[in-house]
Amino acid sequence: VYLRGDEDPLAEEQSKRQIEQRQAEEALEPVPEPEEAFSWGAYGSARIRYRYTDSDNQIWGDGGSRIGLRSRWNYQPRSSLFSLVEYGFDLMDSVDNIFNPGGTASDRGRAGSFFPRLFYAGWETPNNVLTLGKNWSAYYQVAGWTDRMQGAGGSALGVYNAQTDGGPTGTGRADTVLQTRLTIDFLPERWFEPFGINVQVQEGRPIPQTESLDYGMAAGLSTIAEFANDYFLGFALNYARVDDAGSPEARAVNLGGSAYAYTLGLRKFTDDWYLALGGARLLNHETTDEGIYFNGWGGELYVHRRVAQRLWLGGGLNVLRPDADQIAAQDFDIGFGLLEMRYSVRGFNRMIFLNYRLEKSRLQSGEEVPDVVTVGVRWDFP
Repeated sequence: VYLRGDEDPLAEEQSKRQIEQRQAEEALEPVPEPEEAFSWGAYGSARIRYRYTDSDNQIWGDGGSRIGLRSRWNYQPRSSLFSLVEYGFDLMDSVDNIFNPGGTASDRGRAGSFFPRLFYAGWETPNNVLTLGKNWSAYYQVAGWTDRMQGAGGSALGVYNAQTDGGPTGTGRADTVLQTRLTIDFLPERWFEPFGINVQVQEGRPIPQTESLDYGMAAGLSTIAEFANDYFLGFALNYARVDDAGSPEARAVNLGGSAYAYTLGLRKFTDDWYLALGGARLLNHETTDEGIYFNGWGGELYVHRRVAQRLWLGGGLNVLRPDADQIAAQDFDIGFGLLEMRYSVRGFNRMIFLNYRLEKSRLQSGEEVPDVVTVGVRWDFP
């Protein structure tokens, strides 16, 4: 259930194969081999929602709809080459970049109605995955644990920063990134399950909210430890070098130096419930709704529980606060709680949901953000 709820399709596939391998080894059985040497297939996800704030603001829209094509060539036992191309579409309304992030293109913060979400090629062995392209970041491997709300969330840990999908900085769907995901399995099993390390590098991406500035080298790192009692502890950091912080264009958006994002996360789940929380320190990384950079602290919490065979109740919090000395951010902050009910048709791949977002967020101008009621459907194909 939870693997199928992940946003990262590569992490989902890799986790499933590692679980199969671990179960086979524990049972002293041979690891099952793929049935086909080459496979490919198309997939899609329709995510339609109705949002209500008041009688003057009722919107039907897309909530992360996408289509994709993936392929895999198992050229020898337990080794394969693979590729994926995924496009998102937002044909029914404009995307709320600040308080419902992650559904946009990364071209200097401008959204499009049809845009690339992911495209990469890679090589996989039992303990290593190497990819090149636009892919979910090393940072997201930890920060994504709390990004489970439907039509909301992911606002406070710096994943989808500066009104983009996190592509230019490399914290979300990272642009043109070289990435490796290693699994370390020689540590004592008394304390640890296999230990994950994720590393990535990218260079030369445009700095969001500017017209002509680019990042220098950017790099990300995350480590994830699975303890024997089924707790996961993760740490991630991301760095993107800014060489022109003293330029007039950088000063105009309060960009005071290179971008840093640090997050620490904890999660635990069973077949019937899921709990995750994370905190982040963000420097020259986040912007207000008017595109002004600031330093701040963020935190996210998400929990859900099965209350009947197909019915789940959940909730969460997102809080992001600029530092007290960040005068340029003015009154901007993010703070909301969410209550959610899901009716599962098939895991979290096909479901109907209802949520209520209680807002305490404010725009840079001081304007308060209204509460939102959302009804939606997620229907994945095939």
